[in-house]
Amino acid sequence: MLGVGVDPVILTQFPSQANGSVTILPVEVQPGTDVVDASGNLTYLTSGVEYRPAGCFSPECAQIYSGAGSVMVDQVVVRFELLENLRWSDGVPLTAADSVYSYQVAKALFSQFAPRSLRFTQTYWALDDQKIEWRGVPGYQGISAYTDHFFTPLPKHAWGVFTLNELLTTPNTTQRPLGWGPYVLDEWKVGDHISLHKNPHYFKATENFPYFDHISFRFVEGSEDALAAFLSGECDVVGGVEGLINDLDTLQGLEQEGELRVIFKEGLAWEQAAFGISSLDAQAGNLFQEQKTRQAIAKCVDREAVARGVGAAGQVANSYLPRAHPLNDLGNVYAFAPQEASRMLEEAGWVDGDQNPATPRLAAGVPGVADGVPLAFTYYVAGDAVPVAAEIIRDSLAQCGVEVTLVVQDAETLLAPGPEGTVFGRQFEMAQFAWSFGV
Repeated sequence: MLGVGVDPVILTQFPSQANGSVTILPVEVQPGTDVVDASGNLTYLTSGVEYRPAGCFSPECAQIYSGAGSVMVDQVVVRFELLENLRWSDGVPLTAADSVYSYQVAKALFSQFAPRSLRFTQTYWALDDQKIEWRGVPGYQGISAYTDHFFTPLPKHAWGVFTLNELLTTPNTTQRPLGWGPYVLDEWKVGDHISLHKNPHYFKATENFPYFDHISFRFVEGSEDALAAFLSGECDVVGGVEGLINDLDTLQGLEQEGELRVIFKEGLAWEQAAFGISSLDAQAGNLFQEQKTRQAIAKCVDREAVARGVGAAGQVANSYLPRAHPLNDLGNVYAFAPQEASRMLEEAGWVDGDQNPATPRLAAGVPGVADGVPLAFTYYVAGDAVPVAAEIIRDSLAQCGVEVTLVVQDAETLLAPGPEGTVFGRQFEMAQFAWSFGV
């Protein structure tokens, strides 16, 4: 397993209030100017707008604007500082102006539908060659990571001569991009390979990085071509090839023979079986209202068997972050324990009156569920056919007296926006679908 680390890279440090690079200042907001309301929406300060006055960080202290005069609201100010002696691969110094230029390009690109990092930015400017200051729209408090508001530098000295449309099409950006990273692009032969050489101006060159003087990326048709190229000596490393996981048995056999080494890296995608606990249908029952019921269901799912059944090389996830991620400490681990799960279901009020696991348990005193209602529900999956994982989960839950009916929907229907969509319209009891993280 490859580890995950967090590093400020070309910044001297991660901004924080503790190190003094983040401050919260009370500012005066005039009527009709931009402000973020108490619900986190970007709006104008007009009569009736609910806002958080300076020093207010919870909904309880929010106020309604009367429409008269200015108000004092908190504004977040973040200062970023670049490392010294950064250079582009052509030797030109990389400065704060390049980050500001990146911000300006982003504003021009997303003039109508701006992402969050732009929408809540009031100003972004260079204090000097190394320091940049970001100021949020007054009232904005929804910052998950201050670095989300740092704009990765673009080479203003090389690209500043181009119009926005030219930036999107010129070979200088699309085929021969200038960077500050460890390598410089030598050749890009579309569909065949990309070759690079070591960047002599890389800011970690004095630390003997990067390790290789030259590196080439070859494009192949699939896993069979990739494996053949590796075994013939054309490639030293193979990765990111679709279908490679299907050759896992072959790869592990070659590893045992000493021909290669297999390294597993968790990807960004994860698959979940989600409980529907708050239906938009007021008449719908809620089998999973009780936490103990949900915990019991989790303990009755043999996720190790699911991983084996689908041939996955990764590990069973206990959260939506990889195990090696520094932020992965998000809750309990529910190991497969059907006997304990059955006991918990009994305690929650789901009784097995006939002592026959082939029939579903019945409610007897379950909060929010009428007595006699069976512990049986529909389990939605995306695709053209029932996936193996869903069948294993169904059979696993049957051991605990839980009856599952599998229903297949195309992904467009299952994940359509609410209120029509099954998942986002909150019209399901359990549903299985894939997701990805970006933390």
